[in-house]
Amino acid sequence: MRPRITDIPAMFLPRRLKHLNRNAGGSESTVVFRFGAVNASFAAAPVAPALVLKPDADNHGNVEPRHEMGFDAYQAALHATREGWRNGESDR
Repeated sequence: MRPRITDIPAMFLPRRLKHLNRNAGGSESTVVFRFGAVNASFAAAPVAPALVLKPDADNHGNVEPRHEMGFDAYQAALHATREGWRNGESDR
């Protein structure tokens, strides 16, 4: 997870977004999604009842289980956030 679309490495950024990074070379079938407010703080915080954002750098973080759970439960918790994801390709 990245705090800003411009933090996505060029190799993953779809080529149609070259206006954001001239080296964008990612697949055109990739869609960049956003979860939460555009200018939200990128800090350790709950994402959902069973998930937490854990930044490991200023421009990268992981969504992790809040407590120990099996893989299927983790996948289900991630899937449950689906309604909150928005197309983020127009974000700066």
